[in-house]
Amino acid sequence: MNHWSAIQHDVNIFCSCVTRIQDRNQSGCSVDDKIASACALFKEEDKKHRNFALMHCWRILKDKPKWMERRIQNGGTTTDSNKKQKTKANSSLSSLVPVSSLATGGVHVAAAAAQDASKRPDGKKTEKKKLHQCSIIEALDYLVAKKKEADAQKDLMLRKI
Repeated sequence: MNHWSAIQHDVNIFCSCVTRIQDRNQSGCSVDDKIASACALFKEEDKKHRNFALMHCWRILKDKPKWMERRIQNGGTTTDSNKKQKTKANSSLSSLVPVSSLATGGVHVAAAAAQDASKRPDGKKTEKKKLHQCSIIEALDYLVAKKKEADAQKDLMLRKI
């Protein structure tokens, strides 16, 4: 837990640095240039002026749905301008839905597909719970099938007598 809190703290600070560098929207800068600028900004902001040593952790975490949700929740996209910016939640449905599904009149299906795309994956406990429920249902189905077989055999025995 202690290691994770240190990693989370530093990666959160680095994420805010990356976001600020990306919000500058400088032309001619490659992704590597932006990351290098974010590393320099991290070093400036750090109390001990350390280099960002958790690049491998940031590369893993940056695209995870849970991490992106937390960044949005903590206000990861801060801008100093007065411009209004669209967020993912306010985006129009047409930008999220393929044109072919709208052309066929599948608006409800398209909305469900767009909702599923932004939904976080289930956690371990939820997966285990679903697996447990499925195994219980399978066991009950097996017992019901055995009972039907036993009842059928009893009916055959009674008919023979």
